[in-house]
Amino acid sequence: MHTTRTIQCDDTCDKKKLLIISRCAWTLYNFRLNLIKKAMEQGFQVICAGSTTGKFEKYAKLLEEHGIHLVNLPIDKSKGVLKNFRLLGAIWDVIAREQPDVMHLFTIKPVILGGIIANIMRDTRTIVTITGLGHTFITASRATRFLVRIAYRVSLLNAKIVFFQNREDKALFLESSLVSEKRSRIVNGSGVDLEYFKPQSVTLRPNNCIVFLFVGRLIREKGIYEFIEASVRLLNEVSNVKVRLLGDRDELNPSVVTRSDLDVWQDKYGIEWAGYVVDVRPHIAKADVVVLPSYREGTPRSLLEAAAMAKPIITSDAVGCRNVIDAGRNGYKVPVKDVTKLYEAMVRFVKNPQIIGTMGKHSRDFVQRQYDEKDVLKAYLKSYAK
Repeated sequence: MHTTRTIQCDDTCDKKKLLIISRCAWTLYNFRLNLIKKAMEQGFQVICAGSTTGKFEKYAKLLEEHGIHLVNLPIDKSKGVLKNFRLLGAIWDVIAREQPDVMHLFTIKPVILGGIIANIMRDTRTIVTITGLGHTFITASRATRFLVRIAYRVSLLNAKIVFFQNREDKALFLESSLVSEKRSRIVNGSGVDLEYFKPQSVTLRPNNCIVFLFVGRLIREKGIYEFIEASVRLLNEVSNVKVRLLGDRDELNPSVVTRSDLDVWQDKYGIEWAGYVVDVRPHIAKADVVVLPSYREGTPRSLLEAAAMAKPIITSDAVGCRNVIDAGRNGYKVPVKDVTKLYEAMVRFVKNPQIIGTMGKHSRDFVQRQYDEKDVLKAYLKSYAK
């Protein structure tokens, strides 16, 4: 059963109510915390909903420490009809009970199921953010993609504003008649907090060792297997290289990295895996280059955070990813799934370590100009206030 943490009716009962629904407490804490805090500062009573159980419980507690009201929803990546009906009912209960003035939906299932309910409960102003198209749009069958597009079309019928994190996703939705141009907006990803993510000085490493860091969920679509193949080739050729992974195994995702593969990477090749951490900054600070050869993204937050900390990046020439590369000045982009080109990009940093500092400075300058989180928050808050 889904649960809610209740609050007493005091002066908050006179405030406009904002309901934010996302996949889990982890996404709410990592990507939406500053938005929630800003909305509260502007006088909204904010309720957040998403999965708060299991591995997400610690992030729910962190959100509660900020005085944020949370409702647990039974969200997972299961395609089972019964589980999705259960989630649909849970979202319905939350909306009916809270009766928000504004509802903001993030991530795939909340967008689709929450949007369908919003078509019936028309008193709520619904805002949607398409954070990425996920496994279904990348690797699913044509029939599945067709059904998902129908679901999106229905769910977005009464959305007042639909935000996209890159122009390609917006163009795809427009071409498929899933949303109108009039209701569509572009924001530069989730933005990045430039005060929180900033360059840090680190102790020089022995033997001039170059550290390559992969940051992301350990699933195939993030390009993790291509990264490992390129890294193993590099490790077999040079000694002054370290390869590290930072991210969780998303066990509910059908393309998750197997535990046996992860064991081989660590035991046979000496690749280090830190798992998931609440604060990524110390790990990014100790890296020289951050790599994410993903197949498709909204706008990858991990690369924005790395760039904000003045790290050069290597990523794929894919939707969302290419937006974080500034014409080769702050890193390199390589064709999707091209292990050889990825390996060659890594070799450039090994052979020319002096470019790391220069490209890192360009990374910081680039995100300051284009990806300041304050601009994204301003667009969202403006949409709430209308």
